Amino acid sequence: MSRLLKKSCPVQIPRTGESGKQVNCYSISLYEGDAPIMLVNSIEENGLNGNHFEGGGFRTDAVIPFSLYSGLNLRVEHYHGLVTHTYKGVWDYILHEWTWFYKLQSIYALAKNSVPQYFFNKKTLQLPKRMKVLESIIAKQSEEPHKSFSSLDLMSYMYSIRWYLHPQKTELRRKMDLYLSSFVSSGS
Repeated sequence: MSRLLKKSCPVQIPRTGESGKQVNCYSISLYEGDAPIMLVNSIEENGLNGNHFEGGGFRTDAVIPFSLYSGLNLRVEHYHGLVTHTYKGVWDYILHEWTWFYKLQSIYALAKNSVPQYFFNKKTLQLPKRMKVLESIIAKQSEEPHKSFSSLDLMSYMYSIRWYLHPQKTELRRKMDLYLSSFVSSGS
């Protein structure tokens, strides 16, 4: 654990962009069942030193003596690039980290999203005819009749969330906004 604490994470961990891709740090925490107890900062001679969980966050400095550690679960989170690996206990950590299996898991997790996105981006997206857009609006509204929605919601409904990373996203969204404005103007 001491070795992992030397590569501990900063307070704010970037999870996107180039800075997120460069992350390689560890976070060690103690849990009682599924309830967080402490974020470990260091190992002292009398116990584990860290921040106690209270009020929705790890706030108060505290020390948990080794004698009270027996009923708690150790959780190690490895922030490796844009992927987070969570290990429940020392043996789970050893199995994944010492065998470098986590690197294969990272490659798989990134490929699972980037390969389908690559093929989606190769397609030219066409905004459907006015009647198709109106049918989509009616279908979306019938699913959640009391919820309002924007062109972003409608685009995600029609093309999936992948459209956010498509090269035509700005042009397509502008056209969808024009469609929605024309529906409002015409009273449709």
